[in-house]
Amino acid sequence: MGRAKLQPGEDTIKSVTPRKTETGYELRWRVRDFEGRLYAKRTQARTVGEARRRAFEKAEQIKRATSETTAWTTADSITDFIDREVEPVIKEKRLSKASRARYLEVMAHYRRYTQGKSISAATSASSLIRTLKTISKEIGPETARQTRSVVSNYLFGQLIVHQLTPSNPIRGMSFDFLKSENSEGKYYPTQAEWQAFLDYVLADDPDSPMPGKENVPQAHKREAKARHARIIQLTELQLATGLRASEARQITWADVTQDDHGVVWVTVRPEISKTKVGRTIPVLVPEVGKRLLARKGKDEELVIPQPNSGKPWDKAGVHKAVRDYYEGVAGTSEDLAFLKKIRSHAWRGALNTITAPHLRPDIRAAYFGHTEKVNARAYTDHVNVRPMMEAVEALTQRE
Repeated sequence: MGRAKLQPGEDTIKSVTPRKTETGYELRWRVRDFEGRLYAKRTQARTVGEARRRAFEKAEQIKRATSETTAWTTADSITDFIDREVEPVIKEKRLSKASRARYLEVMAHYRRYTQGKSISAATSASSLIRTLKTISKEIGPETARQTRSVVSNYLFGQLIVHQLTPSNPIRGMSFDFLKSENSEGKYYPTQAEWQAFLDYVLADDPDSPMPGKENVPQAHKREAKARHARIIQLTELQLATGLRASEARQITWADVTQDDHGVVWVTVRPEISKTKVGRTIPVLVPEVGKRLLARKGKDEELVIPQPNSGKPWDKAGVHKAVRDYYEGVAGTSEDLAFLKKIRSHAWRGALNTITAPHLRPDIRAAYFGHTEKVNARAYTDHVNVRPMMEAVEALTQRE
């Protein structure tokens, strides 16, 4: 079994076994300073007690050299501490763009669920477990696991540096609520990945061959290009609404409307909804709404029919087209390589996750149609959708 990784400010002096030597005892121990450097040391003395005392003194010297004098106390706001000490560290860390976006995203979840608490109240073992349970229940086990990891590495790293806590109280613990019943296919793209793919799809030329098929003669035929155009239409709609593929392929133009403020709405009728309860939702990306209106047909016609006819597109055909498209786009750049491991259902989880810091769980559940209990409250009648629109408008803003 490998040795447990030491956190900043931790050492192994108490846990190591002294070795008897000709002149006394020897301790071989390790310590990690507050900047993350690991030191391997050896201390000798005539007795075990003296050897440990000398080791502790040396460890304190090493840690003191990198510790900070802090004005923070455990009674201060955890929100203020995250804003001033934790997020700047994540932003300055040498990370990929996608990793940085995801770390800030999950830290935002933790921040929202601990807002109003003091540092001591938010970081006790019981409080941490309750927060992770809530995130797991309302957002998902994968996000809860990632939150735990980021909180452990960055929040507790800074708490230890500022000498506000000696360690993470739930380090090494295992929790069943962090385990998905079926983890396969549960990867949810980050905000940066969602934005990168949205940008690609909106710029994709429907008159060109499918991505990855440029050298295939059949891909240049009219039928293949029509399939490419249809999959673009389906994909941009799912990216802008989080609709299930089964719902998107059954919507008619009668289900697409525009209000007095220019917002485009899509109605998911009860008979095509997975939960068998209807909902009406706004298209969250204005450009996608404009494209829908620009090609609007007769009320009884399908919005996403088969590529080369007005007939319904069967489930198998839709999923194969999505798989081909995603795999082709994944090969165009490293930033889009994540598409190899997802399918279109992932955008429901992605939008749900990245809007979570801005929106109450009931609003998100109503929008995505997760449960009959929430959907029964007719989203457009009882829930104010403005926060949803503002949340996505904020996350689509370019830096």
